[in-house]
Amino acid sequence: MSDLAFFIPAALGTVAVLVRLPSLRRNTRDPLLRAVVVFLLTATGVFYFGATSTIVKVNEITGVPKFAAPLLYWILMACCGSGIILIINRRGGPSTCIRRSTRWCAGTYAALSVAMFTLFALGEAPVERPEDLDTYYANTPYVREMIVLYLVGRSAAAAIMASLCRRWLSDVSQELRVGLALLIAGYTSTLGFDVCKFAAVGA
Repeated sequence: MSDLAFFIPAALGTVAVLVRLPSLRRNTRDPLLRAVVVFLLTATGVFYFGATSTIVKVNEITGVPKFAAPLLYWILMACCGSGIILIINRRGGPSTCIRRSTRWCAGTYAALSVAMFTLFALGEAPVERPEDLDTYYANTPYVREMIVLYLVGRSAAAAIMASLCRRWLSDVSQELRVGLALLIAGYTSTLGFDVCKFAAVGA
């Protein structure tokens, strides 16, 4: 896949973050605004660090073959967690429930990230595979567990997001309903992609 497919949305995400930053500086205590900015930042990071040229450069700078993999997975887990937190805050409800759900989500995805870096450190990935790491290392001890964790974390986030949006769909106005419907379609597609990825890794 061409790097432009990654850098164009990354550039658009950067613009969106820059547009939101002044509002965040004025309202640093607004949890919804913080959630929006963090989600935009992490989503933009996924596109930047998912490009093949960036993957190669990260590995070159660190001197560690495939270090870009756990780094990208960590950013992706942060994006998954922040997406769920964004919906939790946007939907609203009792503040104690929102805070509890936010802490649970952040803690879960932070633990997943630590586990993935640990598994990467324990495994061996000497060959640089910018485009097919998942299938190439599917039988490598520890690295395969890291890959499975990343897929489980992403699939769980997609399922949770689709479910939250679907439950919220009937309670909102037409404009927000369209946005939620698009999110449901997007996260359902992500689940379909993950099913194919699990099949490829399993094979």
